[in-house]
Amino acid sequence: MVGLLARTLEMSKPQANLAALAAGHAPIYKEHSSDADLAPLKRSIDIMLENHMPLPGIVLDRHWNVIRVNEAARCFLKQIGFSGFANLIEALTTQSPAESSIENWHESVALVLYRLQAELTQLGEEPILHELQTNLEHHFLSNGGKDTQIDFRQSVLPTRFHVADRVISVFSTIARFGTVFDLNLSDLQVELMFPCDLESETHLEEICQATL
Repeated sequence: MVGLLARTLEMSKPQANLAALAAGHAPIYKEHSSDADLAPLKRSIDIMLENHMPLPGIVLDRHWNVIRVNEAARCFLKQIGFSGFANLIEALTTQSPAESSIENWHESVALVLYRLQAELTQLGEEPILHELQTNLEHHFLSNGGKDTQIDFRQSVLPTRFHVADRVISVFSTIARFGTVFDLNLSDLQVELMFPCDLESETHLEEICQATL
């Protein structure tokens, strides 16, 4: 009954587990599946990251912690000053627009905040993610972001990075597991970066090759 109610209300998996516990039942979804169960799922992540080379691929958890990267992403994160951070939101919060390698910082951060709000709406009560969003929003507003508007009529909003006197424009696709019920893996998102133009593609490949 609790499971049916959770699905009807479109609760997130953590919320559904809390509802089940509150009703005196066992959690609906596992948090730690066996290694044997998880092996093919982890392998699928390996395949996506490997096949995306020489372009950057990053695996994030629901709090935007960097779980895994391919070699291209490791090189790229180092070039843009993010390699010392375990969390991408914290990396954005630490850098001012003048310090950041992101040329269109206000547009890009505004889009991240929009994405965070959508994720919080879906996940429900998420104190860690909410704190990350609040900190980034404060940083954004403190750095002139109040009047920033996102033009949703454009086909894609690229993030433009300034790296070694070159501009690299990228957009991302995000892959999530659709039929995985393990709590830890179901919230993972594989973010694959793609160049917006041939010049950006060439620069990304050169960054990767130069550090191999």
